[in-house]
Amino acid sequence: MQSNTQKITFVLPKATVSLIQHFKREKHLKSASEVIVLAIKKMEKEEEIKKWSNGFELAAKDKQFQKEQFEIAEWGVSDGID
Repeated sequence: MQSNTQKITFVLPKATVSLIQHFKREKHLKSASEVIVLAIKKMEKEEEIKKWSNGFELAAKDKQFQKEQFEIAEWGVSDGID
């Protein structure tokens, strides 16, 4: 069975290592790797939210899109949502 993890080595400033250890203790995590994985997942989620937010901003400025959405709403199209 193949593992979905990979061991890597990298150099970090001492202050960063101290922060990782702090969060490991504070969050009762098993390893420094868990701290890093959680931080990356949070950044990934923030990036996804930013993409959606940018999309909403673009849609809010797009008069043609708004017109089409209003027409769909008037027709009573529910897009399969009950």
